[in-house]
Amino acid sequence: MAHLTKPTTYDIKDSNIALLGSDASCFQLEKHVREAAGDKEAAWANAGTAVGLQAWRIEKFKVVDWPHDKLGSFYDGDSYIVLNTYKKTPDAESFSYDLHFWLGENTTQDEAGTAAYKTVELDDHLHGVPIQYREVQGFESSRFLSYFPHFVCLRGGVATGFHHVADPPALDLHKLYLIKLSKHGAKVSLVVREVPATAASIVEGDVYILDKGTHVWQFNTKTSAGKEKFKAAEFAQTLVSPRQGHCDIKVFDESGSGAGAFLAEFGEGATVSPARPAAASGAAHSKLFRLSDASGQVTFSPVDPPSRASLSSADAFLLDHASDAAHPTIYVWLGRDASLTEKRLAPQYAQRYLYERQAAAGDAGAHGHGVATSIVKMREGDESEAFLHALEAPGHRASTPSTTETSQCIVEMGDFGVRVPDPAILQKYVEERNKRLRPDGVAQFLRLADSVQFKYLQEDPWVDHAAFNAKTPVVSDGDDVKFLVLGAGYGGLLFAVHLLEAGFSAAGIRIVDVAGGFGGTWYWNRYPGLMCDVESYIYMPLLEETGYIPRFKYAYGSELREHAERIAEKWDLADKALFRTHCHTARWDDAAKRWIVQLTENRGQAEPKREIQLQAQYVLMASGFLNAPQIPRLPGFDSFKGKHFHTSRWDYEITGGSDVDWTLKKLKDKRVGIIGTGATAVQAVPHLAKCAKHLYVFQRTPSSVDERGQRPTDPDEWISKTASTKGWQRTRSEDFNSCIVNEPNGPDLVDDGWSRAHSYFGIVGGPGIISPDKIPDHIARLHAYDFERAEMIRARASEVVQDPETAEKLKHWYPAWCKRPTFHDDYLPAFNLLNVTLVDTDGKGVEALTDEAVVANGTSYPIDVLVLSTGFFLAVEGDSRTPGQRAGVKVFGQDGLDMNDKWSREGPGTLHGVASHGFPNFFFNGPSQAGATPNFTCTTSLLASHVATILAEAERRVCQSNRVTVEVTKAAEEEWARELLKRAAWEGQVGKSTDVQEQMKAARGAPWGEGIVSFTEVLKAWKDEGKLRGFQIDENM
Repeated sequence: MAHLTKPTTYDIKDSNIALLGSDASCFQLEKHVREAAGDKEAAWANAGTAVGLQAWRIEKFKVVDWPHDKLGSFYDGDSYIVLNTYKKTPDAESFSYDLHFWLGENTTQDEAGTAAYKTVELDDHLHGVPIQYREVQGFESSRFLSYFPHFVCLRGGVATGFHHVADPPALDLHKLYLIKLSKHGAKVSLVVREVPATAASIVEGDVYILDKGTHVWQFNTKTSAGKEKFKAAEFAQTLVSPRQGHCDIKVFDESGSGAGAFLAEFGEGATVSPARPAAASGAAHSKLFRLSDASGQVTFSPVDPPSRASLSSADAFLLDHASDAAHPTIYVWLGRDASLTEKRLAPQYAQRYLYERQAAAGDAGAHGHGVATSIVKMREGDESEAFLHALEAPGHRASTPSTTETSQCIVEMGDFGVRVPDPAILQKYVEERNKRLRPDGVAQFLRLADSVQFKYLQEDPWVDHAAFNAKTPVVSDGDDVKFLVLGAGYGGLLFAVHLLEAGFSAAGIRIVDVAGGFGGTWYWNRYPGLMCDVESYIYMPLLEETGYIPRFKYAYGSELREHAERIAEKWDLADKALFRTHCHTARWDDAAKRWIVQLTENRGQAEPKREIQLQAQYVLMASGFLNAPQIPRLPGFDSFKGKHFHTSRWDYEITGGSDVDWTLKKLKDKRVGIIGTGATAVQAVPHLAKCAKHLYVFQRTPSSVDERGQRPTDPDEWISKTASTKGWQRTRSEDFNSCIVNEPNGPDLVDDGWSRAHSYFGIVGGPGIISPDKIPDHIARLHAYDFERAEMIRARASEVVQDPETAEKLKHWYPAWCKRPTFHDDYLPAFNLLNVTLVDTDGKGVEALTDEAVVANGTSYPIDVLVLSTGFFLAVEGDSRTPGQRAGVKVFGQDGLDMNDKWSREGPGTLHGVASHGFPNFFFNGPSQAGATPNFTCTTSLLASHVATILAEAERRVCQSNRVTVEVTKAAEEEWARELLKRAAWEGQVGKSTDVQEQMKAARGAPWGEGIVSFTEVLKAWKDEGKLRGFQIDENM
């Protein structure tokens, strides 16, 4: 193998923003030359023409586009130019620019010189508007780092010949990364630096990632910050995700038992080095210097005091802001009327001044204070906020509003000890709501199950029909089963498991689902980025019983699906399920005391469908909440020729990748559109943004997007803290529920965006009964609790999204109880990418489709691939749909009573949300008239246990259990409805309604108004009575 000779490494002390010429005539000529050259430079053709971030790498004296999906990933042997284009205000007519050139510590002399020259050339090309920054590896400005959600500095570069990360990774990979955080204003960015993989690199107080190819290890030192641990986990996941399951993650704590295994990777006896002393703060004062040639000779003299009033438009100035030890900066300020000589020489004087200051301090080495100093050049009228702030003398700074304050909010403490919103904000809420009201209501959507034309959009892309057809069927036509569970997701599995725990036999259980496997919503949904939005430690059921430890705080889709399969295997249910099967009708036969159930099994295109009739003593319906995908009724949909699919049936044949590999390689030359910005889109958009040639996000209503804080599970913490006591999962879940209803009963164990969303009890209920006269106070209390959180989330959009206009459009203007909150770390940053366009429809929605485009706001957007993130046909508060309607099953009870007719006529009628009068031996798991919480599996587990208790006690009381019937009495059903109405906060408005009956029916469909904690206590008290109060038990001989 030939030996490579690396060109001369650049001496960072010599870097400058301008390296050419000195006298005015040369400068004028040189400027014209650069302008002409800049206009011909192909790399600058689209530079600064749209809001967003662009970057270029210097390769053999040429400026080469740096791919947008690699923004924030740089090599230490290279030099880069980075341009941030933005508008200072949403209505600004012109762009502003921040122009940075970044020098890696091992970049070559040629690369660094070219970067400096080309930076000036680009500055001239943009007519001198940009603010220029010199960035040095290891000492980047916080502003520069704030552009990237993850800033990653890797070893290598174009001149070395090794500048690609192996994919798949080499088995002997041994890369060590140091994890840091950078804060710019309120925004926190992740900074990752590849460091030598030796023990000397491991220092107390930091977090490290060791990439071993097939293993990724995270190491937390004793005093490392929690936030850095979380962000390190995010970076670890970015390494693991593209490796298609061929890599795992482990977390080690220095004080934990596994620390030795990690340190052993760096040699025998390797230890953690003591923390390095922090840089002294405030050791130096800011100094201001004037550069002037007014006398005929160039003079460079100090100006005191360093203030804004000392600046003169006729000269150039240098501000040494060394008093900020964390981010020392030299600012070069060019007055509007400064001479050409002054403008040309000012950057060179800044470099010379810096070099002399280093030499005088004796710190001119590679890691000296001077190297850490940024040089920033700007012109009068385009100053950075940091420069203006640095000029203000202590105690005399101009008063500037907080970034989180707006003209629409006031700081006022309400009766509840929290800030209350200005009436103007509440009025804006009303205005935004009214924009979205449509006369067609939910009819604007088409449920795919009801459509022949679009049936193909709901077909199962995951099922293996041939494999299923080769198996012996688990049921035959005419079979009699004891328990028929409709639904194979977590809800159905919990019904089955609690029946088994109550003493029933698995042999008597059959599970039916239209899907091709266990998992429910986690079977169908496999889109890139899929994860549960509730902490997996409380969301994933039966963790204590299975002994399973989730890999992440918020589990990803494949892990959730695997857990459903794990539950089925452990409780001997895997061979009790009939998949690919739809239940059409369930009809009660009073003579046989059985449900007659009509099923159709889909056996694929190769075989005819199989019609099955079963008899079941008990039917338990667990169809779930997200089981009916819908699409908008858009004109022209049938003429659209592009590829398209619903997110719940993600088509990886179109996008590339798989449900375990979210690298969507087939989209690299595709224009992609996604309709919808709800919870699904928030998770999918970052991955589409990384991979698509261009992504259009069509938004009707923005989601509220809070920080997620994803991280891998720490095994030591799991054992010592999370799962250290018997019953830990129930305790943790109950603690979460108490936080949701805003009555925490101890430390916040989950400690995330959900548990801190204290206003969400507006939809799930909270302590106390709200009488009609207290409704205004109740609503005011809800808004007061919600306001602080809403303001924080809206401020986050401004902090993260660089374009102010886009940031405004991404802000939600409604309370938390109007739309399910979302949490994600990468959704908002995706809109900083140049290939991502937000198409906000201001509440109107997409207008139509043509053969090749989506039409919104009167504009056609050409699309190659259309992703329909348009959700599911969902229940809403007051929804009177029956459990059968949710699952597409017609249910007929005693004397042929149609449950749909009953609920339509009377409103929902249940006892405890699990059974309805007139429908013996028929049970379900809410949601109407039951407790509610964001953690759906908590409610389904609670109700499954409740049903199992009822059935076990009922059969204990009779001799012939195979003939027993269990039915809610009419009196109990009505009494429960009255209790619900007492707790419905809107009951007080019913008396004044002209349609009292309809309002009462709607109110009957509400959840338990005092919240999930109260509901749990009600069920416990009922169970402790031991009377099965409200149920009639009959033994039919």
